[in-house]
Amino acid sequence: MTGRRYLIFDAYYDADGDNLRHIRSLFANARCDGWRPELMCPGEGRLTQAVEQEDGDVTVVPQHGRLDRYGGTVLSSGPIDRVAVVATLISYNFRILRALKANRPDAILCLNVRSMLMIGLAARLLRIPAMLYIKSPRRNPMLDRIAGALARRVLFAADAMMNGMRRSKFGRLPIGYDLADAEAAVAARPGGRDPEDDREHLTFVCCGWLLPVNGIHVLVDAFERTIHHVSDIRLSIVGDSDDADYVQELRNVVEWQRLGASIAFHGWQDNPVARIEEADIFVQPAFEGGHAYPVIAAMALGKPVISTVAGGAPELLGQGEYGMLVPANDSVLLSEAMYRMAADRAIRADFSAAAATAVRENHSIEGHMNALEKALDSIAGTAPASSPVGELGATAH
Repeated sequence: MTGRRYLIFDAYYDADGDNLRHIRSLFANARCDGWRPELMCPGEGRLTQAVEQEDGDVTVVPQHGRLDRYGGTVLSSGPIDRVAVVATLISYNFRILRALKANRPDAILCLNVRSMLMIGLAARLLRIPAMLYIKSPRRNPMLDRIAGALARRVLFAADAMMNGMRRSKFGRLPIGYDLADAEAAVAARPGGRDPEDDREHLTFVCCGWLLPVNGIHVLVDAFERTIHHVSDIRLSIVGDSDDADYVQELRNVVEWQRLGASIAFHGWQDNPVARIEEADIFVQPAFEGGHAYPVIAAMALGKPVISTVAGGAPELLGQGEYGMLVPANDSVLLSEAMYRMAADRAIRADFSAAAATAVRENHSIEGHMNALEKALDSIAGTAPASSPVGELGATAH
């Protein structure tokens, strides 16, 4: 296997967030005697900069402006525009085909459906095995089926995301988290003390894109309900947004409810560990989601977690063993969970210990890299026939 190369193709070349962190982690933790990653993408931006900082090889294959649109704008356009996009997508695959011929990898990894659609046809024509790794909910059944058909293997970060895919070609690969930053933050705690002992206020924190689907407005409403019962609490909201109207609406609600002294907006953080470490309880109010890195970071830091029952969260939190689970889009029940967590330090301590242990056992970057390399072996034809992809979830623990 020494010297084998796999190409990570990613359409989101200029986006911050979990995807960028995951790709950077794959480069940072690549093994000298294992599969070596390279990056190909349709533009220069934050992603290419991050990979170059890890001394990774980057190839940019520019895309037509018709494809350089994000946030659902392509899917929401008119039928004529969508037909033009399909034609442009096929044309881009042939541009990618020429790039692949010049530097032929042993395998291709795509971390989202859009990326597979942009390279999957070229990979098929050149008979380069491609793997699709899904870390977030699938939203378009037709595009999901096309991307799944183009892929040799489809892996999911959580069992909850697998519905509807052909079982013979998919498996589970739990997300991996590089614990270095969390371990450093824990080691830096004065005298090994619980940070909560040295803080004036009990602070909740939420990290992620400020979008309606992530339920930030529900969290603000739940916090307003909770502060009536536990007055000495604060809320930190960490994240950016491309929906300026939604962010302004959030700020208006905070001002109208006179919560400006209790709720702080911190904007996007390249590494959310520092902000999470400054807080005491992590809250994930999203309506849908996969295995969000900030949740795993909070668990690694030993922060008790409250999360909605969305995407892979129930699996991540051991069906409620490692954190509290509440229904999505219900500020009353979320407020009840926040009150219970804030009012009972023993509950916080129990969840803290359970979460810290679980994340190290189930989501280490070492376990993830082991399983990923076995998956790459399987599609490249170097894995034993008795090692089905469906067993990868167990190898990552």
